[in-house]
Amino acid sequence: MQRAIQELIVLTLVGIMILKAGQDAGTDAAAVQLYHEALVEALPFLSNLFYFGNELNNHLKALQEFCDKANLASEGPKHVQGLSEIDNWPQHGSIQFSDCCLRYNSDEGLALNGVSFQINPGEHIGIVGRTGSGKSSLINALFRIVELESGSIIIDGVDVSQIGLHDLRKHIGAVPQTVALFEGTLRKNLDPFDKHKEVDIVAAIRNARLEDLGPDKWIKNCGINLSAGQQQLISICRVILRRRKIVVFDEATASIDAETARLVKSIVNDKLKGSTFLTIAHRLEDIMDSDKILVMDEGRVAEFGTPEELIAKEGIFHKIKLANDNST
Repeated sequence: MQRAIQELIVLTLVGIMILKAGQDAGTDAAAVQLYHEALVEALPFLSNLFYFGNELNNHLKALQEFCDKANLASEGPKHVQGLSEIDNWPQHGSIQFSDCCLRYNSDEGLALNGVSFQINPGEHIGIVGRTGSGKSSLINALFRIVELESGSIIIDGVDVSQIGLHDLRKHIGAVPQTVALFEGTLRKNLDPFDKHKEVDIVAAIRNARLEDLGPDKWIKNCGINLSAGQQQLISICRVILRRRKIVVFDEATASIDAETARLVKSIVNDKLKGSTFLTIAHRLEDIMDSDKILVMDEGRVAEFGTPEELIAKEGIFHKIKLANDNST
């Protein structure tokens, strides 16, 4: 395809040169006109050829990426036999990262490089750092979306690498920036497998301040008939209904206004009291009242402590705070 396009370009340029030479030499006007008309008629074809050639190139790249991913090792088992206690796990919400290293591809550097820290049960941890610092990689490691190259993550005394993926992921709550919503009632979006009692669903809807919608509210695909704030409150409602001891907020307030963000924060602090929170912050004010701040830099833990301690230290977090204050 690429060679054919190159040949057509050369042909076109040669034709233009012939036309120019013919006009200068007084070549038969009819012949020159005929060639000119042929070129004009060919231009739409050339344009379409360039377009389809570009589309073909994009599809070939996508196919190559698919083939590369197909060669990746498959995920671990959904369930592991002999772990009956997993149903009541975690009961406290302690998290310990120990010398964790993670990389996405063998030919790339480490996304997490010797990361170690301890989170106590019920603590609220704010996670900050520039793009590419390792914030999202922490969450990917916690959910085992990408397996650690070395090190360990322990939750309530259990190494997460020894747990089935389904059992691990269903026991950790997640409030993402983009909420997954499908066509159906609010009830079905909250409890698609009918595992919860109606009274609990109604209570969760009330606690999430979604009474104006109600359990029978029909939600269109991707929640296009809801506001961004309502979509985020539905995500909070799911976590309240499942009563998770560990909840991850991945820039959950990035697409909602400050007033709704404050409402979300008030609800989770009230209705999820006692749970351990990990919050990747979009707004710095969302984490300033956290128990501790974890500052990531180039895949390492650069700072870890209370907001007051890190500000007094005048390190990376102090600079982030000053930049945020100057921009508001």
